[in-house]
Amino acid sequence: GVTIPIGGLNQIKINTAVSLPQGAFTTNGNLYLVSTSTQTAYINNFTTLYTGTITGNITMERYNSGATGFRYLSMPINNANISQISEVGLTGPNMGQVIPLPSCSPVSVAQNSAYGNVMEWHEDGPFPYAGCRQSGWYVRSSGTLENFRGYLVRMYQNSAVVVTGTPNLTAQTYATPLSNTNSTGDGWQLMGNPYPSPVQWTGVAGFGDLNLFATSGIYTGTYASFAPVQNKIIASMQGFFVRRLSPSGASFSIPNSSRRALSNITYQDLSGNWYEHLLEIDITGNGYSDHSTLYFNSGATADYEAYYDARKMDGRLDQPTIYTHLPNGGEQLGVNGLGSLNQTYVVPLVMKPGQNGEYTLNFAEVATFPASAMVYLQDLQTGTLTDLRANASYTFTADVNDNPERFLIRFEPAVKATIADETCEADGNIVVTQPGNTVWSAYQLRDNANNVYAQGSNFSGTTTFSNLHPQEYILTLTHPSGYVAQEFYTVNGVSAVNAAMAVSATNVEVNENVNFTATSNASELVWNFGDGNQQVGANATHSYAEAGTYNVILTASNNNCDNVASGIITVSNTTGITNTTAETLTVFGYGEQLVVEFNNWGANKADIFMFNALGQRVQSFTGVSTLKGRQLLTIAGITPGYYFIQVVSGGKVTGKKVYLGR
Repeated sequence: GVTIPIGGLNQIKINTAVSLPQGAFTTNGNLYLVSTSTQTAYINNFTTLYTGTITGNITMERYNSGATGFRYLSMPINNANISQISEVGLTGPNMGQVIPLPSCSPVSVAQNSAYGNVMEWHEDGPFPYAGCRQSGWYVRSSGTLENFRGYLVRMYQNSAVVVTGTPNLTAQTYATPLSNTNSTGDGWQLMGNPYPSPVQWTGVAGFGDLNLFATSGIYTGTYASFAPVQNKIIASMQGFFVRRLSPSGASFSIPNSSRRALSNITYQDLSGNWYEHLLEIDITGNGYSDHSTLYFNSGATADYEAYYDARKMDGRLDQPTIYTHLPNGGEQLGVNGLGSLNQTYVVPLVMKPGQNGEYTLNFAEVATFPASAMVYLQDLQTGTLTDLRANASYTFTADVNDNPERFLIRFEPAVKATIADETCEADGNIVVTQPGNTVWSAYQLRDNANNVYAQGSNFSGTTTFSNLHPQEYILTLTHPSGYVAQEFYTVNGVSAVNAAMAVSATNVEVNENVNFTATSNASELVWNFGDGNQQVGANATHSYAEAGTYNVILTASNNNCDNVASGIITVSNTTGITNTTAETLTVFGYGEQLVVEFNNWGANKADIFMFNALGQRVQSFTGVSTLKGRQLLTIAGITPGYYFIQVVSGGKVTGKKVYLGR
């Protein structure tokens, strides 16, 4: 272990953190945790590998750099005596109740009312005037400050509250049952962080609606609401309101596991990515302000849920208050979680001015919505519809007698896209659907090289963009208000191969050159000429040695896909049938026989060849005797048509064109 020697000269001041890896750290009252305008030192005996203990007292500060005024504080030491914070001025009768005027004036109380610089809250009142919460406050000027309880303390600007005692380093529980007993107290309980380190608000069973008070003056400020989903970090010595959700009593605890190794001073420090889209709403006017939050999260619903939503506490009656509520009217929410933005949402925004005057609504984080989602503010009193993308603030005059349900916030969903990647068999496409009520005045789809694929007007419903290849595309949408949205889509997949061919001639003679030209996006091109020969490349030249009909095939391919093109080339035989001497030779067909009559033929033998109209040899008869005069040659199985008969005999070629077939 480690021991700090006794004596004031041995005091150790810590600006950031005391981390206790193991064993006991004996302070002898000389460990001092410093607080500044930017951070407050803390004790770490709760993270991995840091499980040590402290023996002895510590001193801890909580600094206030803001305006002089009331703040909610709690004690990080065990059962601190209130005299430890005597620097704030311990005035008024201990446990004296604040008594309001019948009007519930925010600036005056009854003449017989108690009042002081430190107060605690009692949810059960009693409340002589329904709806007036002032009589829930009781003055504290002596005695012990309970662990886990929050207190309202008036602090001066640029000053610190300093407390000394045994730090609360083990799990803390407020055992006194907390209830929801009446409609004025409404279950609200003023609690506080009991540890000498920040904690993360993840919710407590049976409780909800974390509210922190942001001071703006001695007696002024507003409540900021937070839901567990927001992962709120509650600073050391920070007091806060939570709401008991049912009439029955229950204890309240925040486990040691909720402590965080942070030195934050901010009362409203957020952490975590808890929203899909966020709209922060502020109102200012008459020197006051208030705040409300709307967000979208796929886990939230339209009902109140303690994890996703937080009710809003009313501030002073003469200050502006804004909040939203559930679709059925229901709860007033400072944090309102909605489901995914896949449909039109219309959310009532309630505004209570507190005083007559001019006010401005400011909207932040609109950029967290998809580019093609639209957000509007509708003023039901004036009929004004404001596009919050084009103008994120709205100034208006309000009267305390105005209908508080004056505003609506309308959310229109973004376009939705279904992308089909390109395959070897088909081009890619993008199917874009505009749900909700938005109609875009113009649209254009282009690629990164600014090639326009499609464009038009009055875009709504569903549109399909076809014949697309792997690359990024930009859909530009123009709203009637002038707002321009861009959505980016990527078509992936493989590039389909196209193939086409051109030839210099389709009817040629034997040994005549034919030129072939390919048109394709393929990396490899192979020509198959139909006669057993091949060539590679976009251009090829080929000639045929024999007459016939040839199917030429071009195969185009890349690493993933291929395609083919084909064409027919007809080649004629130029050997010809010449020197015809029909006077000594008669040729004709008889059914499936070829009749050849030799008249006065000089040679004894002849070779007879039969060619079809394409010049292809289809049958041969060799060594045919010419001495018999007439020869009957069987030609079964041929296709009826005209044929050339060539007779070669005695160094002489004689030919005849005949029709053969039934």
